[in-house]
Amino acid sequence: MRGYKRRNFFIDRSYQGRIIMRILQICFAGLALDLALFNYLSYRNVEAMRWRTHIQVDTLGEIVSSYLVYSSVVALLLTGAALFVYIKFMRQKTAGPLYRLHKDIAFAADGDLSRNIWLRGDDDFKDTAEELDRMISSIRADFRLLSERMVDIGRTVDLLEYTADRPSIASEKCRQLIEYLEPLQKIRR
Repeated sequence: MRGYKRRNFFIDRSYQGRIIMRILQICFAGLALDLALFNYLSYRNVEAMRWRTHIQVDTLGEIVSSYLVYSSVVALLLTGAALFVYIKFMRQKTAGPLYRLHKDIAFAADGDLSRNIWLRGDDDFKDTAEELDRMISSIRADFRLLSERMVDIGRTVDLLEYTADRPSIASEKCRQLIEYLEPLQKIRR
C-alpha cells in the first residue's frame, strides 16, 4: 500500500489566522451567551424556589437541568447562525477577488499581456495579484524584446541567404549574428 506524503502548499498564515480567530471569537461569544443565559435563568428560578418551602427538591440539578438545556439550545442556535453569516460573508468577500484573478489570468493565458492584474485595496489575495502582475510584466518585457529583435533577425536571415554563395562575407555575417543572438539566449524559457 502506498503512503501519501504530506503535501506542502503555500499558506498565508496571517489570512488563515484571521479567519480562525474570528471563528473562535464567535464560538467564545456563543459560550459566554450560554453561560450568561444559564446563570440568569437558574438564578431566577433558584431564588424563587428558595422562598417556597413546600417544594421537595432532592438535588440542585433537578431545578437547573432544564435551564441548562434551554440556554444551550438558544446559544447553539445563535452561534450557528452567527457562524453561518460569517462564513457566507467570507465566501462573498473572497469570491470577488478570486473571480477577478481567474478572469485576468485567463486573458494572460490567451496571450493578452496588455492587461494588469489588480485588486481593490482591501481585497484578500492582493499579494498574489501583485506577484502575478509582476510575472506578466516580465513576460511582456521578454516578448517586447523578442519582437524588437525579430525585425533585425529577419534582415540578418535575408543577408545570410544573399551571402550563402560568398564564403568570405558569410563567415563575417555569421560571427555578427552569433554576437547579436547571444543576449536572446538569456531570456527565460
